[in-house]
Amino acid sequence: MSEAFIDRSRMESLVDGIFAVCMTVLVLTIDFPKGLDIKDDIVILEAIEHLIPQMIIYFVAFALIGIFWCIYHSRFRHIKKLDNTFIWINLFWLMFIGLMPFSTSLSGDYPKFHTAVLVFHLNFLILSFLLFLLWAYASKKNLIDESLEKKTVILNRNIILTMVMVCLSALIISFFSPLISNLSYFLIFPGIFLVKRYY
Repeated sequence: MSEAFIDRSRMESLVDGIFAVCMTVLVLTIDFPKGLDIKDDIVILEAIEHLIPQMIIYFVAFALIGIFWCIYHSRFRHIKKLDNTFIWINLFWLMFIGLMPFSTSLSGDYPKFHTAVLVFHLNFLILSFLLFLLWAYASKKNLIDESLEKKTVILNRNIILTMVMVCLSALIISFFSPLISNLSYFLIFPGIFLVKRYY
């Protein structure tokens, strides 16, 4: 195994930094219209009403990124050593984390256009798949703490696989209903619960 060119602490710091910036910048995807002739509260309320699609996609994206952050760190603590391939997969994954403000903004600005919504779903599908790939690679290359039970390794794999399936389902549903496809991400919670209960 090739020697990793950075250590675990640096990787964790990089991940936390990118997540922090991404989650902060997300709020900028809610773009309150400028140049309004605001004479009373009605004008402001109407402007906010038009922002509802952007606000929905913001909350969905923020919640999902938070889930990815939690799942990443809860698994990464079991990673006891790195190799260069693992690091590059990790960096590629972070590249798509950094893309989230763009895909969220695009989907929020054009919620009725399937292409815009599709970009958002593709972003999350790639993120979930790369996270699955990270765990599968770490398992195959014995980067995981040897004291961790095989059953737990497989359980963690299945939890991430559940996220992949939910993201893929959201993408497919978007061809029929963009709004429902955004809300379908919340199936992650019962999905993970069922995996933990019945595995």
